[in-house]
Amino acid sequence: SGFISIDCGSEIDYLDSESGMWYESDNGYVERGSNHMVSWNVDLNFRYFGKQLNTLRCFPEGERNCYSLKPKEEQTKNSSKYLIRALFSYGNYDGINQAPCFDLYIGVNLAHKVNLSGYENGYWNAEIIHTAPSASTQTIDVCLVRSGPTIPCIASLELRPLNTSIYQTPPTDPQQLLILQLRIDVGTPPLPPPYDSEYKDDVYDRTWRHNLDGMKDWYSLDMKSVNFDNGSSDYKLPSQVLRTAVQTRNVSKPLQFDFDNVFFEPLDKPFEYFIYFHFAEIEQLPRGQKRVIDITLEFEPILSHPLVLEYLKPVTVSPQKTTRGFVSFNITATSESDAPPILNAFEIYKLITQLDSPTHTADVGAIVDIKSTYQISRLNWQGDPCVPKQYAWEGLICSFSATIPRITSLNLSSSKLMGQINMSFSHLTELEFLDLSLNELEGPLSEFLAELPNLKLLNVTGNKLSGKVPKALKEKADLQLSVDDNPDLCMDSCNKKNFVTPLVASLSALIVILFIALGFWIIKRRQKVMLSDSKKGESLTSKYRAFSYSEILNITENLKTVIGEGGFGKVYFGILQDNTQVAVKLLSSSSAQGYKEFRSEVKYCIC
Repeated sequence: SGFISIDCGSEIDYLDSESGMWYESDNGYVERGSNHMVSWNVDLNFRYFGKQLNTLRCFPEGERNCYSLKPKEEQTKNSSKYLIRALFSYGNYDGINQAPCFDLYIGVNLAHKVNLSGYENGYWNAEIIHTAPSASTQTIDVCLVRSGPTIPCIASLELRPLNTSIYQTPPTDPQQLLILQLRIDVGTPPLPPPYDSEYKDDVYDRTWRHNLDGMKDWYSLDMKSVNFDNGSSDYKLPSQVLRTAVQTRNVSKPLQFDFDNVFFEPLDKPFEYFIYFHFAEIEQLPRGQKRVIDITLEFEPILSHPLVLEYLKPVTVSPQKTTRGFVSFNITATSESDAPPILNAFEIYKLITQLDSPTHTADVGAIVDIKSTYQISRLNWQGDPCVPKQYAWEGLICSFSATIPRITSLNLSSSKLMGQINMSFSHLTELEFLDLSLNELEGPLSEFLAELPNLKLLNVTGNKLSGKVPKALKEKADLQLSVDDNPDLCMDSCNKKNFVTPLVASLSALIVILFIALGFWIIKRRQKVMLSDSKKGESLTSKYRAFSYSEILNITENLKTVIGEGGFGKVYFGILQDNTQVAVKLLSSSSAQGYKEFRSEVKYCIC
C-alpha cells in the first residue's frame, strides 16, 4: 500500500488492533528528540488513535527538528501526491501544565501553527495534501519548528499515497498545499467526542467527522442494505460514506451550509478555500424519475450543467472556483428533478500557494550523502539545507538569485571528517568555496574537484592527504588553493616537497586570519567622526579584528564585487553589520609578496 505509520515516542513496532495498521517507532525517521508518556491521570484513550496519543516524541534541542519520510520506490513512480496526517497531544507529560505552541512545516513551507492550549486532555489533528515537485522526489520532510519558549511534541505521523487524479487544484501552481479544514460524512449519525472516525475500507485511510449540529432542514437517509463498489470512483469513498446521505423534505427546499454559522472558529480570511462535494444516489427512484441537482458556491453556480445522479454511481464534484475567507453553498433540486437535493459528504481545504522552492535536488542529494558518509551530526543539519533561510544548515551559504536555491559555499573545517574525499562533492556544481581543513582526510587530493566550474577557493590544509596535487587543480583559473600541513602531499615532484604558500584567507572557522582593516580602505563613511576640542591632536588608535570565513562571505556577498587588485591580490567590496562600507584585501597564493608582509601591513593600518 505504501503507507508509512509512525507512533512517535513508541519504543516498539506493533500491529494496531483497532485500525489494522502496522505502526513503527520513529527510530530511523528522526535524528533527535526524547520519548515520553503522557501523565497517568490524563485519559487520551480515544477510539482509533488512543494508543498513539499516549506516547510522544519531544524536541528540547534545536530550532527545527525534522522527520524524513521516504515513499517506497514503486510509489514514487506512480504518484507524487500524498496525504500527510500528524496527531499532536500533550497530556501534561512534563507535569508543568504548559501546553506547547509551535510551527509545522511540510518541506520548506509552513502548513500549521499548532497550539495545544485548550487541548490538554485532547488532541490536535492536522491533515495536509502535499504534491511533491516531481514523482522522483525521494524524501518528504515534516518539521516541527520552535516558535516560542515551549517544547514541540508529536504523537503520530502518517503518510498515504494518493491517486494523482484526485483533489485537483488549478494548474497555475502545481506545488500547492491543501490543508484540511473539514471532512464530514453528513449522513452518519453523530458519535461521542472526538467525532472522528476511520473506515477500514477507505483505501486512503482518511478521517471522517460526523457531527454537524444545527443544520436546518437536513434529514438523514441511510440505506444499510445498499452495496457499493468503492473502486468505481477515483476518490474511492468508504461504503459507510456512500450508504448514508442527507436530503431536504421536499424538492423546493435547498441544502444550505455556511461555515461561520456552524463552527465557533471562523476560517482564516486571507486564504482561498476548495470544496469537494461527494454524491451517490442511494435511493432507487420509481421508473422514469430522476434526481437532478445544481450547486452554487457563494451564490454563484459552479456547474456548467445540472448534475443527474444515477443509482449507485458515486460522483465527486471538485469545482475549480475557490472562495476567500469563508465558505457557504446551496445544493438545490432543479425544476426537472423528481427528488429533493442530496449530499453524502464534503471536504473543505485551505489552499496555500506561492510556495518556496526547495534546494536543488542534486545539491540536496549530494549534501545528504556527504552528511551520511562522514557521519556529520551538527544540530541543525535537518530538513532542507538552504530553505527557509533562517534555518539553513551551519557551514552552508546558498544562492537565491535563481528560482531554485543552490549551495555555493561549504565549510566543513574541524568536522572530524575521515576517509577519502567523497565523490559527492563533485555534484555541488555551483560550489565556489570549499573548506575541508583540519580534518583526518586521507588518500589523494581528488582531481574531480577541478571539474567544479565555479570553484574559487579550496582549502584542505591540515589533513593526511597523500600523493601529488593534480595538475588540473594547479592550473585551474582563478582557484586559490591551500594544501599546507599534509606531510605526504606534494606539489610537483614527490621527492622534493614543495608546498603551496598558505592562504591568509583560510576557510577554517577556527583560525581565520583574513583581516578587514577598518580604515585601511574606507570607501564611504556613514557618519562623520566629530572630535572634541580636548581630544584634538590625539592620535587615533589602530584597530583591527579577525573575522570568520562565513562572516567574510556575508560581508562581501560571496566575494561578489572586485574593486581593485594590488601586489597582495584582489580587493573586494563589503558592508559590515553597522552598514559601514569596507574593502576586503585577500592574499593570493600567487602573490610575489609574502604572508608576513601582508600581516605587517594590516597590523599597522590606521583606522
